[in-house]
This record gives sequence, structure tokens and C-alpha cells, in this order.
Amino acid sequence: MRKECWQGEAAVSWKEYGIWAVILLFIALLASAPLFSADHILHGYDLPVHLGRIEGLRDALLSGQFPVRLNPVHLGGYGMPTDIFYPDVFLYFPALLRMAGMPLLACWKAYLVMVNLLTVFASWWAFAVYTRSVRAGAVAAMFYEVFLFRLVMLYVASAAASILGMAFLPGALVAIWVTLHRDVSYWPAVVFFSTCILLSHIVTAVFLMAAMIIMVLVSFWRFAVPEVRWATVKSAGFIFLLNLWFYAPLWYFQQHMDYMMKSVTHQEINYSNIFYLREGDFYMGSGVLLILAAACLYLFFHREKMHKREFCLLMAGSAVILFLISRPWPWHAVGHWAGLLQFPGRLTVFPMMFLAIVIARGAEAFGLERWHHRLAVIVCLVAALGGNFLWMSGRTYSIPPQQRENQRLVIARSTVEDYLAHFDDTYSVFKDYMDVATYEHIMEAPVPVEDKDEKLRMKFRDRELHPADRIREVWRNSNDFVLDYAAGPAEWVQLPLFWYIGYTASSPSKGRAYAVRRDEDGQVSVLLPSGEGRVHVWYGGLPWFHLTDIISWFSLWGFLWYMGYERRRREG
Repeated sequence: MRKECWQGEAAVSWKEYGIWAVILLFIALLASAPLFSADHILHGYDLPVHLGRIEGLRDALLSGQFPVRLNPVHLGGYGMPTDIFYPDVFLYFPALLRMAGMPLLACWKAYLVMVNLLTVFASWWAFAVYTRSVRAGAVAAMFYEVFLFRLVMLYVASAAASILGMAFLPGALVAIWVTLHRDVSYWPAVVFFSTCILLSHIVTAVFLMAAMIIMVLVSFWRFAVPEVRWATVKSAGFIFLLNLWFYAPLWYFQQHMDYMMKSVTHQEINYSNIFYLREGDFYMGSGVLLILAAACLYLFFHREKMHKREFCLLMAGSAVILFLISRPWPWHAVGHWAGLLQFPGRLTVFPMMFLAIVIARGAEAFGLERWHHRLAVIVCLVAALGGNFLWMSGRTYSIPPQQRENQRLVIARSTVEDYLAHFDDTYSVFKDYMDVATYEHIMEAPVPVEDKDEKLRMKFRDRELHPADRIREVWRNSNDFVLDYAAGPAEWVQLPLFWYIGYTASSPSKGRAYAVRRDEDGQVSVLLPSGEGRVHVWYGGLPWFHLTDIISWFSLWGFLWYMGYERRRREG
């Protein structure tokens, strides 16, 4: 059986597809190798925040909140609308695993394996469509998978969202370009990949919009074709409707609410600059040598087969972007002083894409039909991956071996609460044991047992719930409260929850609505009437939030139906 999926290449058999799929699966699992090792030390600048997001999603789902908009774990249990500011669709996967009883760190590792698989297969589709070659697309996807910058963001920075943006960005850019220039039937791919980016990483979405504007301006003459105009309208309409449920509440909160809780914990710093593009270091690693070698060999041996215009454009684009994001250049000093002219290191994703295509073109020129050529590519790839892992190990674990082993043991015995509190707190508990050379001393070291309720009371002294004589019983499930109260004078009762627009109070049985307000110190208070009863207080969001949910769900079904309709029309 043969299939012609990408124009410009001879028909490829299903067996060929299967072979490349197995190779790509092997590379993705190889790139995930540290996650399967008990010796791997999980760390990262953002890891405690993302573990808190997963744990909060779990708690919110168990309390009946869906889609989750307020994370009940953050800010010491007082809750924060993390899920309004950060897309969390793909974090539902580890959250569901957590609900099924998996350890939190195992859920995080499963998430990273999922990202590696998504990256290699989504980029395979993109590069194969762009190059019109299944084989060249697979080679480009494999090298894109193992670039050091992506691995650093995955293992060192523990950046849950930016690595997802890297997974979907090639597909979005290629789908837009192909729809404008080659085949308008690719517009559903524009919708799919753009939506995946918008619901995974806002910074990558900004990059996508900038690239989209450039491609539209360059291809403006193509809009004279009615089919291109109609495909653009359909793509823009579905992208808007499918993402309305997330971006409408985000815009509303940005415009109408100060979501910062001053002087509470240090954790608000993580959310104070939601759209700030941080400058990152320049990471390319040993893969650069392979890139240069492939490019030189390509130029030397296959000058007559070279896509000269494409090669020059991609290499020049890579050089310009890498020049802009390199730290030593003068404008970065100006940026540190004035907050201007800063170029984020995440722009490295574009050179990753460009250089992956250059490598694939070089391999394509040599010929990928023969197995020894394929084997040579895989050997180079494994060498690059090994070199990148070696570089990360040398940089990250440049501490004495015994201290490294002790650190691994400390993390192995730490609890969920230790991670959510922050690694530094965990290490400080064991600081007297970090230089001890025996396994038993660390694994048997006494851990101070804290009363979490007492810790909260001390941190937020006058912010805790002070039950009046009328309150007979209180049930709490994260940021979900049920108060059982007796008859008495009407009064306001303050809850240990920070106020965000969307809190609701009602009777669990009678459906009666209770008044809810924001107190001067930024907490939620509910008005208890004079009679006795029971009040349920929870975060449900504004009613129109739910309307956007419904619109997006119906748009999803409409998108799937319309895709099927167009396919039947073409075949008929």
C-alpha cells in the first residue's frame, strides 16, 4: 500500500512511514532517558511553581471546578487565579494522573515524556510538509528534538509551557505558509497548531503572531485569490472562537482587577509580570558542530543540488537572531539599565527550526533511501544528544560526587509539601546532613513536623476564619467552604480566601443566593442572614465565563464537523 501525502516526493509506502515513526519514537524516548533514571535529580527554576499548578488542578477538579480558573494551592492555600493567567490545558494530563494516585514527581516526568513525543511527531509533520519529503522531515524533526536549548528548557529550567510552544510552533508556521502559498486545504492545520500554542504558552503565541504578520505582509498579493481569503477567514474565526474561553477572562482580569496580594508571600513575584519576556542565555551546545559540518559538506559536495535561496535565508536568519539574543552585546546593558531593547533567549526556537531544515536538506542531498545513510544520520544524532547530556551534567552537577548523591537522597525522601514550599526549604531541613557520607544518616534524618494550620495562622494571623457563636461547623475542601450556622443577628463572616472576581455563595439545598463581598484586607466575606442554615462558598467565575466555555465547546464540534464536511465534498 502506498500513500502520496506530501507533494513533490515519490509515493511512500506505509512501511516507510512505520520505519520512520519507530525511529522517531526511539529518539523521543532516548531524549527522555534521564526521566527513567532513579539517579536523575529533578530541579529547575520553575519546577516548584509547576508542581503547585498540577497539585492545584487536582484539588480544584476534585472540588468540582471545571474548567479550573483558580488554583487553591498557591499563596498558602488562600488561592490565586493562576489558571486564568497561564494556559493549563496540557497540565490536565499530569493532574488526572495525580487524581489516579500517581506520585507528584512521577506525574511531572510523565508530562515531560509527553512533551518529547509531541515535539518530535508534531515537528515531523511540519518539516515533512515544508520539505515535501517524509524522510527529510523526519531528519529535521530528530535534530529539532535534541537541540540543547530545548533540553535545557526541559531539564534545567523545568519550563512547562515554553517547551510546549516549541513543540507546536513549527507546525503553525508551516501550516500558515503552505495555506497562503501552496494549498488552502491546510487551513485546519493552522487552526489546530495555533490553538495548541495559544493554550500552552502565551510568549510563544506572541512570537507566532509576529511571524504571522510578517508572512501575511510578504504574501499580501495572495489575498487576491478568493480561496485564500476564505481560508483566512475560516482560520481566524475558528481560532478566535476556540480560544475565547481562556482569553476573554484573561483580558477581563487584566483590565478590571488588581490581582496582586501585597506583602503575603514571595510567590506573587512569579505572577507579577505575566507577559515579561525574560532574557535567556544562549544555548546551542555540541549540536552546533554537527550543524556546521552538515552545512559545509552540503555546500562542498552538492553545490548543484543546493536550494541556494532557502539555504542563504535560513542561515542569515539564524545568524541575525542569535546575534540579537547574545548577552554580550551593548543593547543588553542598555536593557538592564532602562528596561528596553531586551531580546528573549526563547527566540532561539527559530534558529532551531531553520538549522534543523538545513541539516535535513544536507541529508536529503546525500540520499536517505539507503540504510547506511540513515544509520549515519542516527549516529550523528545520538552523538549530539550524548554531547548535550554530557554538557548539562557537567554544568548542572558540578558539585562534589558525595554531595550530589546526598542531594539526590534528600530529594528522594522529600514530600509533596516540600516541593510546593520550595527546594531551598527542603535542603535547609537537611543542611546538617548534606556532607554526611552514609545513606542511613540522610534517609533516617529527623524531619521537623510542622502543623500546617498553625503555620497558616502565624503567617496570616488576622486573616483566618474566626467562627462566631452562630457557626456550628465548617467543612473545607481547598477553596471550597460549607458553613453550618445557627439563628442570630445578620453578620458578615470572613473566610481565609483572597478575593477574586467570581466567588459565589448559595444554599446547598435551597438554591438561595448569599451576598459576597471583598473586605478591606482583600479577603472574601459572606453575609449570614438572621435565620439558621447552611451556606456553600466556592469559586465559580462570572456567568459569562461559562458562556465563553459553551461557545468554545460548540466551536470545537463545529470545527470537527466542518472538516468532515469539506473532506466529503472533495472526495465526492
